[in-house]
Amino acid sequence: MKLTHIPVVVITLSLLFSNIVSANGDKQTIKQWNVGFGSYAITVDHEEKGDDDFSGLTTSTTFAFSDNMSIRGQYYALELDNSSDVDVSGFDVSIFYGSGLVSEGFKAYIGIGLYSETHDSKNIDDDFGGVSLNGGIGYNWKSVYLDLSLGIRSTGDYEDLYDDGTGITAVSCSLVFGFRY
Repeated sequence: MKLTHIPVVVITLSLLFSNIVSANGDKQTIKQWNVGFGSYAITVDHEEKGDDDFSGLTTSTTFAFSDNMSIRGQYYALELDNSSDVDVSGFDVSIFYGSGLVSEGFKAYIGIGLYSETHDSKNIDDDFGGVSLNGGIGYNWKSVYLDLSLGIRSTGDYEDLYDDGTGITAVSCSLVFGFRY
């Protein structure tokens, strides 16, 4: 090796080493757990009979395996908006694929999930369940997060409630604010 190459090698190695050190110094703390509270709503729309809107509160926990994959569980307690005689309690579990799920900044995701709920009133004490297609957006700060998610639900059990099974759609929505661990 010629003597003239030594300064080039030393400078190249020092630049490489300084970039590695500075990249490691800027690392974010990985926070895979999210726990939050917020609002939850379900709308069951029937073409002929109108829609039933339920709203209430939710608790949510999410574990992010990576920046692209996570699993979320939510428990919710709702009331029928035009009557406090119907109470709904239930949970949903979803697996998401997206971007920014564990890092700070904007995040977006889609996924599939399962839901199970109980409608309780004077006339109805029935269980509902099925699958849902979900998506959402949010933002992760250093210690807190905000998520807005929307789900389109299968309507098999809801169709049994209306006795005719035609023209029914069911949608869920949640807005959750929480803490990252």
